[in-house]
Amino acid sequence: MKMEAYIRILGSETQIRALQNHANLPDATVKETKARLWSYETKRVPINPEALDDGLKALLLRYRPFFSAIRAHCNGDADVYLEVI
Repeated sequence: MKMEAYIRILGSETQIRALQNHANLPDATVKETKARLWSYETKRVPINPEALDDGLKALLLRYRPFFSAIRAHCNGDADVYLEVI
């Protein structure tokens, strides 16, 4: 089974654009959703299903500096997800 994981933030265009400018992650994408929210997504990374915890921990550690940007620009009214697919 193939698995991938990434971090996704849904919010207003203003929040997502500010987050994009602050974080400046080269592998992130920004797009408008059908629900008129904006999405900021990190690059999807492969996860070994037999070491799921290790893979998710590595992803979170990789983007740890990014969490301060989320706190600075999303004020609790944006949704933050760790998605595994």
